[in-house]
Amino acid sequence: MSGKKTYTVPVLLLVITVLAVLIVALYSKWLLDDQSSKTDRGMQLASEYNGCLTMASLLNEEVGNLAQSADAAERLPIKQRLGQAQGLSGECVNVLYKSALLNGQTKEQAAEAASGPLQTLWTKLEPIGNHDGPLTSNEQNILKLVQEAGAELEQTLQAYTVPTSGDRYRQMAAGDEWPDSAQKALEQLRQLADALK
Repeated sequence: MSGKKTYTVPVLLLVITVLAVLIVALYSKWLLDDQSSKTDRGMQLASEYNGCLTMASLLNEEVGNLAQSADAAERLPIKQRLGQAQGLSGECVNVLYKSALLNGQTKEQAAEAASGPLQTLWTKLEPIGNHDGPLTSNEQNILKLVQEAGAELEQTLQAYTVPTSGDRYRQMAAGDEWPDSAQKALEQLRQLADALK
């Protein structure tokens, strides 16, 4: 038996090497997929955050224009642009909801906290100016409150610089920095909703 060579050790080394290469390759693929997933989530969040910023900006500008309008014909294009802002409120609700979740609220609490103030806002804004003639003093007061809140909301949201590259998208997906601005904005919306009730 001393003349026979056994191939057990070289075969085991070959199998171990192949398994190690496969493990490293699969782990690398998993890491890349995870990184890609986080980047995609961050891009979605950034888009929603930008939508919220745009909504605040439109709210500030168009409510000011609405307050200056003299009649229903002048208000119609302004109300259409306000409708665009209302369309962006869904994106804003998503951002506020996600920030509330990151701050420890339950899904139900976060959903109510994010959507409630915006529903109140749009419920109050929709009927304003749906008549001929100048706006009433009550309508003017509501518009003044909303315009001031829109300016504050825009300023608060601008405190966070929305990402434009992969690393920053992943940081946003991880919840770095932006939830603080979003939570301040949410508190401002709550205060506005309370003032409008």
